[in-house]
Amino acid sequence: MPGLETLLLIILASAFCTHLFLATRGWTQSLGGPHDFRQTQTAIATWYFIEDGPALDYKIPVLGPNWRLPHEFPLYQAIVASLVKTFGTPLEPTGRFVSLLCFYLCLPVLAGILRLLRYDRVVVYGVLLLTLSTSTYIFYSRTFLIESLALLLSLLFVWSAMRILQRDGTPKRSDFFIFIFGALAALVKVTTFSVSFGLVLLLVGVRLLETGAFWRDPVWRSKVYLLGGAIIVTLVAAFAWNQFILHSWSQSPQYANAHLGIHRWNFGELTQRNRPQFWGQMFSHVLEKPFGSILLALVSLTAFTFSPRAYRLRAFAFLCAWFSGFLVWANLHYVHDYYIYAGAVFFICWSVISLRGASVAHPFLRWPVGIVLAIFTVGQFAHYLDNLYFESQIHDWGREKRDFAVGLQDHVPTGEVLLILGDDWSPFIPYYAERLANMVRWPRFWAGKIYAESLALMAEEGRTFGGIVIRNTEEHLRDFQAMKAAFHLEVGESVYSSYETWVFYPLLSPFPR
Repeated sequence: MPGLETLLLIILASAFCTHLFLATRGWTQSLGGPHDFRQTQTAIATWYFIEDGPALDYKIPVLGPNWRLPHEFPLYQAIVASLVKTFGTPLEPTGRFVSLLCFYLCLPVLAGILRLLRYDRVVVYGVLLLTLSTSTYIFYSRTFLIESLALLLSLLFVWSAMRILQRDGTPKRSDFFIFIFGALAALVKVTTFSVSFGLVLLLVGVRLLETGAFWRDPVWRSKVYLLGGAIIVTLVAAFAWNQFILHSWSQSPQYANAHLGIHRWNFGELTQRNRPQFWGQMFSHVLEKPFGSILLALVSLTAFTFSPRAYRLRAFAFLCAWFSGFLVWANLHYVHDYYIYAGAVFFICWSVISLRGASVAHPFLRWPVGIVLAIFTVGQFAHYLDNLYFESQIHDWGREKRDFAVGLQDHVPTGEVLLILGDDWSPFIPYYAERLANMVRWPRFWAGKIYAESLALMAEEGRTFGGIVIRNTEEHLRDFQAMKAAFHLEVGESVYSSYETWVFYPLLSPFPR
């Protein structure tokens, strides 16, 4: 229906401009705000890429020697560092630019996937509209995070798979790019890739149901061989990287046993999924924060029941892929609201395909469906303006903590280390102070064997602490007094900044000796 398509295209252009405007507010402000821990973890690794050159076992120097704590494959960090070194641009705006650019590149790839699945422009425009206006894709697409790059690579994997499946005849040479996209997606962020991987498996199943093709069909066999080979390469790459980082972690006394709890941290426990508290948090993280309410889900569910079978099958595949993210990686989604970045777009696909399916079955709903999409687009933008994501942008939640950290450069000589009590291993202060750190997450942890090993390695390297940063609470100040007595520390007068959550004490004698 040309009139409806034209209307949605006009709204889409407006939505893109609105997204760009909102995403670039507070562009030069600090990395404070929601999940500043994760943002500064990515930023500090990138900073050391610029200072020391790229490395697979890259530095996140917050837990003492060996200072290297790689997590995801550092493709994003390498891209940002290369741009900074080539063009001389500031680090943080460059990181935000790469993140936002990757998100915008996701849009044509997403449109390509939908077109390969034979959906019309109403579905394509509708999906892009709701994606652009979703709070998760506004805020986290402009942060110093790898989420948008991981999603782009994962969507390219889906696009490659759909291209292979939908083409008549045997695969072509260009189809072998699926190996590159799959391997890179799994290396950069396996939690994001797993959702897209699940979608591909589901859509392959739908395709088999639609065509009735079986193993005896030679064309299908060639496609299965290619997809199977890509899956094997992807799994091998992910496993190899996992083994590499576990080996790197083993070199750090404070992180050597991290792998023992990583399974529980990632997946959670089965009993966790049975608790009302878990589902209340899931509702907040996967529906309320991204979309503002459950209303879109209810409207889409109603439309889903009235859609033709062909629409329901594929829509259900997208819905299952969305569910798989927080059912598999339960604890990560429970703790962090940005993990839904990997799957929210598939919830949107389910919604729009369901709405379009209802309008195909009942033609009188064509224009009402377009109006509903426009209303939800406006409503989601309004929701963003009224939530904490936007507030953190315009008020720069991290400004005072950043100023405090930058001020430490005047008190701690270059090359000396910060001892930090009580910042949950966050790289925020070490990143802005541009100093290595050996952090104590829990009170009295410094009295144990693990921290003693870390101090011994520091002494072997000839490194000493230049000062102690303490969270300004009664608990941590008591812990500091106990530590000072236990190690006979000589400290100077405390130095306060405008950020009174933290206190800095210079060390007057070398420690560790």
